[in-house]
Amino acid sequence: DVEEVAIDLGLDVVPVVGRGDLFAAMSMVRSGMRSTWGDFEAEGIVARPTVDLKMQNGSRIITKIKCRDFA
Repeated sequence: DVEEVAIDLGLDVVPVVGRGDLFAAMSMVRSGMRSTWGDFEAEGIVARPTVDLKMQNGSRIITKIKCRDFA
């Protein structure tokens, strides 16, 4: 488990804020979300599919949904 390894090494781990589809993630960001690291707006969400998907060149498919894109 990545989280356990990071904790053992004394590294911060990005929290999982939810699970759902891409539209739910966009709605969460659009409505404004607070950071779990302090009292300020979160930068956004890094979303990845439940099952790893890869492009033809082998790179993983992930997306970043940023709060500033909905400002």
